[in-house]
Amino acid sequence: MTPRERVLKALRREEPDRVPIHDGLWGETVRRWQREGLPAEIPVEDYFGYEIAR
Repeated sequence: MTPRERVLKALRREEPDRVPIHDGLWGETVRRWQREGLPAEIPVEDYFGYEIAR
């Protein structure tokens, strides 16, 4: 199931293969992770595979 299909099923109150991933991270948290080795050139949403990103 693609991320788009997963989100649309959840929004239609159907049962996706798993719950779509979303999280709202604080900027300071992301900056700390980057200091600790998180690649700065990859968006956090892509790195963690979020289906819903703002």
